Amino acid sequence: QTSTLQCGSLASGYLGDITLTCNEGVITADLSACKAPCPAAAVSVSFASAPHSVSTTAEILHGQTGSVGCNTADTGFTGSIVLSCTDGVLSQSSETCAERACEEDLGYELHLGGQSASRTLAAEVAHGQSVTSSCSSVKENYDHDITVTCIKGGLSADYSACVLACLTSDTADVTLGPTTHTVSPAARMAEGETATKQCSDLGAHYTGTMQVSCSAGTVSVVSSCSVGCAATDTAQVFNSDVPLGAILADGATATLQDCPGAYVGDFTAS
Repeated sequence: QTSTLQCGSLASGYLGDITLTCNEGVITADLSACKAPCPAAAVSVSFASAPHSVSTTAEILHGQTGSVGCNTADTGFTGSIVLSCTDGVLSQSSETCAERACEEDLGYELHLGGQSASRTLAAEVAHGQSVTSSCSSVKENYDHDITVTCIKGGLSADYSACVLACLTSDTADVTLGPTTHTVSPAARMAEGETATKQCSDLGAHYTGTMQVSCSAGTVSVVSSCSVGCAATDTAQVFNSDVPLGAILADGATATLQDCPGAYVGDFTAS
């Protein structure tokens, strides 16, 4: 004859029945139907194409499932992992793990050129997606944009596109004849930009143009200016300094009256 006994009556958590058989006064027990539970333990899982480890916090019976948060393996993920128990062995059944998005109103700091600025996200940004902020909004003399990317719930800023501009307060020196002048952009200049200025901006006796360029925040000037003579310049006539009284362009000549001292007549200045 045979009878059964629940496996769990002998060992907690076990499912199934023990079959007891009496044969000529000898009882034998068949334990093959007893299925072991899975105690709380660490188990290897895989998601996002990478191996991870999670731990259960409670016993799971044979044939049943339990779930753990993906964030217990990697805080940058949301979702859950379903674990199933088969006769004492835990294994991964399924998972819904996904990289965390960056939440609306998440605050972050930008740092550029020794200046800092606080920002908050205007809307949720998915993992791998980006928002931009102008470089000049952090530091005035930079152009282009800072790219801020959401990486598993955190934000990472890329400043590589920011380049120095040239402001109207930036200057370069240019020497024309015996005089050195300071030249500055008429307006903000972007990296690589070139503007033309008239040499006469530096004095009415200068002619031609200058090319003002901006590179890495530095102003440079290439001059094609010709240097004439100012009205206040003087000419040596018979050992006397005679003011020109009018602007004389480079290479030009002019006939001036009133020879100095006791001399009479005109003289030519060039």
